[in-house]
This record gives sequence, C-alpha cells and structure tokens, in this order.
Amino acid sequence: EALERLAASLRKKGQLQPIQVRWDEGSDRYVVILGERRWRAARLAGLTKLQCVVREAPMDDDERLAIQVVENCLREDLSPMEQAQAFRILMDREGWTTERLAEELAVSKSHVVKILSLLKLPEAVQRQVEQGGLSSSAAYHIAKLDDPEEQIRMSAAAVDQGLTRDDLARQVKAASSRRKPAARAPRRRVQPLRVLRLGGYKITLERKAGVEPASAVQALREAIELLESERVDHVEAA
Repeated sequence: EALERLAASLRKKGQLQPIQVRWDEGSDRYVVILGERRWRAARLAGLTKLQCVVREAPMDDDERLAIQVVENCLREDLSPMEQAQAFRILMDREGWTTERLAEELAVSKSHVVKILSLLKLPEAVQRQVEQGGLSSSAAYHIAKLDDPEEQIRMSAAAVDQGLTRDDLARQVKAASSRRKPAARAPRRRVQPLRVLRLGGYKITLERKAGVEPASAVQALREAIELLESERVDHVEAA
C-alpha cells in the first residue's frame, strides 16, 4: 500500500528526489544503493526513466550499510516502534546525537526525540503502539512519566477510554505535578562573624549559628544598655 501511494505521488508530482546508483563490475550494470522504494514505485507508476546520482567513488561495506540504514529510517511502511529501533541503531552505529540524526535525515529534532522516547516505555505499552491501539504522539506524553507501572495504567486508560493526545497531555501533567515535591525557599547564607569599625572602635559580632541582623541588633542594644549603666556607675562613683 505504501508503494502504491508513492507510485501515485510519482504519477502526479513526478520525481522530487533522485536515487543513487553505482556501477557494479560483477553484474555489469548499475545497482541502486539509495532509493530502492522510489525505483519500485516508479515501475508501478509506469515510468521508464528516473533521475540518478552516480556514486563513482568506491564504497566499503560499512559506508554502504550506513546509507541503507538512513534510507530505511525514512520508509513510510515502518511502524513507529520499527522507526524508533532504526533511529537507535543508526545513532549507536555512527555515534550521532539527536541533532546530527535529525540533520542527516532532514527531519525535525522534535520528531527524533518523540520517536526515541518510545524505547523508554515498558514492553506492554510498546505493544499497544505496535498494534495501533496507542498513537506514537500519545505514547510520547506517557513516556514523560517516571513510574513504569503508572505508564502502563495510563496507556491502558487511554486505549479503554479513547483518550486523545491532548487528554493524555493534561493527565500526565497533573500526575507529574502531584508527585513533584514542593519547592523549598532558598536558605539565606549567614556569616558566622561580622566585624564593624565605628568611631575608632572595632566591634566583633560572632555566633556559631550565623550573625543574623535581628539577633545582632538585639545583642547590640543590650550591649549599649550595659555600657550606659557602666558609664552611669562610673560618673556616680567619681
């Protein structure tokens, strides 16, 4: 069916992207190395010619395999789980990041991230995606949950109740907020020692728990009262 759709597109719009071929000495003909599906669809569409890019430089097996894997990643007949596995294989094989993979495949980074998130889901949820009961976009939101058991419960509810992607997004957000610990107010750093130089005097404030303004002011007031009383006593004694 995918080939028929591609053939219909070729009939209507023509060939939008050339295929890649190389000359094979053993078979004495050109061999398709990139775009086999387009070549097959062109035959179904009754086309007699295709635009080709001829790869003249020699290719080793690793390079040829890498090109074929890239081609396979973009096949329309791949299920979301098959595409996720193909993405992972290509990233591991080439050492690519999600950004590099998106660039090489000419797709958005968000698409790569959403597809790869399917691999983090429990097997039971992956089967629902594979069987078509759960869309890949809905599964992406479920993958945001940290608890595998909750992921399974959420996916089962989505299938049984026919929840939409937006419904799941709201429920996942609500579930995540319930489990998110309340943010603690940042603790203010207090210094264990303060030194003041006033009127030629050096005043040292020291406290193991830290010198806080309120308690320091109270201590200074008490000190002032003590000094005032000592001054009065000194004057009376004189």
